[in-house]
Amino acid sequence: MSHRHRRVSFLFGVLAVISGCRYDVQLQGERDAAVDVFTTSEVGSDSTVENDAPDAPPQTCASGIALIGAREAPGERSATIASSSSADGRRYGILVPPAVRDDGASTTRLIIVNDEGAILHTRELALLDGAGEASESATLHTLPAGEGFLLLMERAIVLLDVEGATLSELPLTTPPLASAQRRAGFVDEGRFVFVSSDAGAPLVVFDRSGPSVGATAIETEGVAVILIHRGGVTLGIDDPTETIEYSPSLNGDVTFRSGWPPAPIARRLLGAYTAGGRRLWVTADGEEFRNDVSLVEVPDVGSPLTLTSATLIAPLELSQEDELLTVVDGPGGLAVIDFPRAAIDRLGYFTAPSIERAESGYLVLSLEAGALTLRCLP
Repeated sequence: MSHRHRRVSFLFGVLAVISGCRYDVQLQGERDAAVDVFTTSEVGSDSTVENDAPDAPPQTCASGIALIGAREAPGERSATIASSSSADGRRYGILVPPAVRDDGASTTRLIIVNDEGAILHTRELALLDGAGEASESATLHTLPAGEGFLLLMERAIVLLDVEGATLSELPLTTPPLASAQRRAGFVDEGRFVFVSSDAGAPLVVFDRSGPSVGATAIETEGVAVILIHRGGVTLGIDDPTETIEYSPSLNGDVTFRSGWPPAPIARRLLGAYTAGGRRLWVTADGEEFRNDVSLVEVPDVGSPLTLTSATLIAPLELSQEDELLTVVDGPGGLAVIDFPRAAIDRLGYFTAPSIERAESGYLVLSLEAGALTLRCLP
């Protein structure tokens, strides 16, 4: 099978196109050297949803803080949350696409809050898709080591500091595959991986050490499961039944191959995490109604070992970022699989939730009473 790759590089904002065996974007020069892929404006933190009742108790993170008027949107256009840290504590970035906002705005709002839920900064981002229209699909991700945030959009990857200010922008010649963008993430401290919309849906690696962006020879078109996780990328194939783990280098090296779990893998393999010599998978028994969801240690040799399990009601909606796998079951119950703790925590019932680890417990972003609401849970 043949592939076509392009190489793109620019120096201090000058873009030159060369043909080669892969495409790369090289950013050099001063901070904020960038292509103009979006415009921004600062808005005040007074955009928080207000409670007009004169005797209403003050909002707290424990009781829920309403951030902005919102409505439910499809999963690929829902709000995302990511965490970072600074000298005076953790920061959380919340990205609110136009489809979520109830004010009719065509911009995407970035909200930066502290670990108590107080709004510190907000920005309006005029994100554009490949056709120059307002983008709905951008996602926010945590940079390793608490260094800030990564904004993945159709036309660029943008690095932000802990307060949400732009550090750099790297243009993308091909946008991420929209249906798989929510699965993008870091496989190690330096490599961020997403699925390209190019023919064959190859994996693409953003390497912070360059920085550079390049397509790999690993294609995902037609696979049943794509899991981008710490420690590599795991693909599940139904025919023939096979689960393959690729090394974080994404050079094609296979670190593990198994005929388990049995097909249909798409109903059985939900999440993966490899760290400290341990390979952890989240699996389901694939029943139509009640699903026994298990956190399983999968050794290189020998039988899988179930560490913990829970019964959840289908259908299951899944979202994994770094160390956490979020599972929302049919009735709206939120469960979190915490890989480092080897635990499954049930957190209650929420509408369109996203979750991040807090200093103690979790921070849940969900839709409550017509507002995007932030809530701290132990």
